[in-house]
Amino acid sequence: MTEKDNPLLQGAIQIPDGAPVTAVRQPNMPTLYVNNIGFGVGPVDVRLFLGEIMPNIEGTGVVITQRLAVVMAPEYAKIMAETLLQAIAALEKQYGQLRNIRPQNQPPAQST
Repeated sequence: MTEKDNPLLQGAIQIPDGAPVTAVRQPNMPTLYVNNIGFGVGPVDVRLFLGEIMPNIEGTGVVITQRLAVVMAPEYAKIMAETLLQAIAALEKQYGQLRNIRPQNQPPAQST
């Protein structure tokens, strides 16, 4: 199957090798603090639910407020995951291994 015949690649933006790429950051680009990530995976997209965990008013538990959903094609999610792993490996090489903050025996959160 060629790229032309693959429905997953149809409509994807192809950047020719060596083509100049300019990234432009909007001056009012929002910044979001996140200490919780959920995800959902479907056949045509991957969803990341970015949130913040805060103690509840009674102090007896926590509330997770999902603040932003990011939806992307699985191919872009794979690129993002690979790039993020490379960035974390470089960070750990320079500053040392990061601590594991996930509670024991708890898998990553998954939303549907």
